[in-house]
Amino acid sequence: MSDPIDSDWLQPHRVDELLMGTGRWEFGRVTALDAHRVGSEFGFSGRVYRVRLGLESGGGASVIAKFEHADAIQRAVAFRAANEQLLAAHIPVSFGSRIDVANDRGLIMLEDISPATQGDDLAGCSLVQAQAIIGVVAQLHANSWSLDQGRPPDSTTDWSERHWEHDRWSDRLRGVAERFSEHLDRDLLARLSEFPAEAADAHDILQLGPRAWVHRDPHPDNVLWRPDGRVVLLDWSNAMSAPPAIDVAVLLSSLSFTASAPLTADELLVEYSGALARHGLYPDPDAIRRSAAAGVRLLVRGSIGWAGSPAVPGASLRMLRLQAQAAARVRPALAWLDR
Repeated sequence: MSDPIDSDWLQPHRVDELLMGTGRWEFGRVTALDAHRVGSEFGFSGRVYRVRLGLESGGGASVIAKFEHADAIQRAVAFRAANEQLLAAHIPVSFGSRIDVANDRGLIMLEDISPATQGDDLAGCSLVQAQAIIGVVAQLHANSWSLDQGRPPDSTTDWSERHWEHDRWSDRLRGVAERFSEHLDRDLLARLSEFPAEAADAHDILQLGPRAWVHRDPHPDNVLWRPDGRVVLLDWSNAMSAPPAIDVAVLLSSLSFTASAPLTADELLVEYSGALARHGLYPDPDAIRRSAAAGVRLLVRGSIGWAGSPAVPGASLRMLRLQAQAAARVRPALAWLDR
């Protein structure tokens, strides 16, 4: 059953009211339900449940209920308002949302994509799958690409901090060195010692560049594969108007800076630029690479910060493996940056 924190909104009459109020729900009134937590091992933001519904007709149906902070659900709703028609084949259908700002709580009810295969950032993906992920991200960017600095609703501090204090960085770098010493030798640690200055410069580069709607975490864990091979990208509650290079950096990390990478970094950027062109956008390839490099610098800083943070009590083995993987990807990322 659902966690106590969410059980009040996962009552049959409340779910029925939400679903019937959108005009999208075609399966009839809800009379009973059973909810079970899913996806926690993949690190989805918020709390996600598969809700199996008993219907007045005597049949059944299934939906996904995602609970998160009010601002996160507001972002997911805003993203859908701007992009749902464009990306209809590649995002779950929304059956409505509920937001309680006073109590900083929100819910979005989504299509249960079934049957589907869950992507896996630890295991990686094939070349064809990588190209599909890049294609969806590029389509999103191309549709909303803009140089109008007055348009984005999100401030720079929402997508990245510019400055990290020296003590904070040193503490996280020391944590990575202690926990994942096999991935960071002395030379690499020396290379990283003053890295926050590079990241601050990278932040300034992106601040002056284009904006688009971005996912912010488009790695394989946030992907479902339909039986026909189509990609469905999940977890849109962090979506915002921000530099497209934020997404490109994550693509590079997951699809190029790995031991079994389906694409080199340069191949990935060519693939991304080609996908933008298919949607009518033709940015300068050198500008794409410069912005991608800036995005990677911010991602390296964030990866060290996450992998070097104190261990969370009760963290799953998968989460620990993902942190180790983040540390392992730093070396190939720096090798690409330093070429």
